[in-house]
Amino acid sequence: MENEGFYSCKVVQKKSNKIVGLIDFKVDGEAYLSLLMIDNSFRGQGIGLRIYELFEMYVKYCKSSSIRIDVVTNYDKHVLDFWLKNGFKSIENITLNWNEKVLPAVVMKKYL
Repeated sequence: MENEGFYSCKVVQKKSNKIVGLIDFKVDGEAYLSLLMIDNSFRGQGIGLRIYELFEMYVKYCKSSSIRIDVVTNYDKHVLDFWLKNGFKSIENITLNWNEKVLPAVVMKKYL
């Protein structure tokens, strides 16, 4: 996705040098967050929230007017709750085709 202007970043814990998460995004007039994933052994420690907060700061610095995410709805209810708690609103239901799988999802946006 690099050819499409996306950036992929590993989040690494300093003391262990272990990858704790991944983030994939594109920043434009509307930023698009395509992936924010935390290793299961690090969930519940606030790492995902902190990564998101830093991402939002960066997006604001780049003068994006909003952030869009597509959230798979039949995966984990906590994921949808996380985005709602962080100010995102559901815009429309969609279907994602990913690795030959058809997944129900919702487009969510947060205006900055």
